[in-house]
Amino acid sequence: MSKKSYSSKKVQDLTGLTVCTLRYYDKLGLLHPVRQPESNYRLYSEDDLDAIQQIMIFKEMGFKLKTIKKILTEPTFDLDHALALQLKLLTKQKSNLEDLITNVKQTIKMRKGEEKMDDTKKFASLKKAVANNEKLYGRESRQKYGAEVIEKSNEQLSKMTEAKFNELKEIETQLVNHLQSVLKNPEKEPELGYEIFSEHQQWLRIIMPNYSLKIHLGIITAYENDSRYQDYYDEKAGNGATRLLVKIVKENLEKEKI
Repeated sequence: MSKKSYSSKKVQDLTGLTVCTLRYYDKLGLLHPVRQPESNYRLYSEDDLDAIQQIMIFKEMGFKLKTIKKILTEPTFDLDHALALQLKLLTKQKSNLEDLITNVKQTIKMRKGEEKMDDTKKFASLKKAVANNEKLYGRESRQKYGAEVIEKSNEQLSKMTEAKFNELKEIETQLVNHLQSVLKNPEKEPELGYEIFSEHQQWLRIIMPNYSLKIHLGIITAYENDSRYQDYYDEKAGNGATRLLVKIVKENLEKEKI
């Protein structure tokens, strides 16, 4: 049975994507339309539509196009396996989102005086996030840093008070602001470099009671080599933020004789 082909207009109608987006995906090599000999119009295959579905799902999950391209062009890429994995991750995201919605609704009621919300309720969703993070990265983290380090870190997070959580967010905000300042004005690096290192160190000390400079080096090396960590600071502070953070932290750790 011959496979179907779809015009650009039909693909736009089916997917909601613009012609510019489709052409951009073509240019990146994510799609492989053929040209009609008589009209030179693009025709997309069923495989192209499968690829578009994958692109849209991965983008919704927060993946960048360069990462999506690596996934889809990998010779061992298995669509059935990818869909099963996506379903699993999306189900977890849905659960996390529902918990956060419940948490925010309870907070609104509390602020209106309609409901009393104790610390246990405030941090129920945060504790669940710790548990989900453990499922996703627990084994990998234990291999890198040791089981005791991760267990104590998880325990610290699960017992975190509202005051300590607010302190954590405040430190992260300062860190992101300083990274943005240096990205915009590189000449500020000598002035703000140690502050950036110190803020990242403070942030880690809060979530890791057995913090050490050696652990800090291991974590910052993970930022350097793992796209999940790279994306985190780049999305918050701008492109190049993670690379800048890694450079500054390594320089300061070297001064500490690591």
